[in-house]
Amino acid sequence: MDERHQTYDLLHVLGASKKYIRQSVIVEFSCLFILIVISACSFSYLIVYLLEHKIFNIV
Repeated sequence: MDERHQTYDLLHVLGASKKYIRQSVIVEFSCLFILIVISACSFSYLIVYLLEHKIFNIV
């Protein structure tokens, strides 16, 4: 977290507005959220598939 804070401080010193920094944080966390959701859904589908076909023998 310190590195991220230092990066935002550096951006502010270089002339970035607080609005720009806030928007970049929102975009960064939105992208992370989307990747996490996609990964979680894919993993859950894999688990369901393995349970259906390997354990319960449902075709």
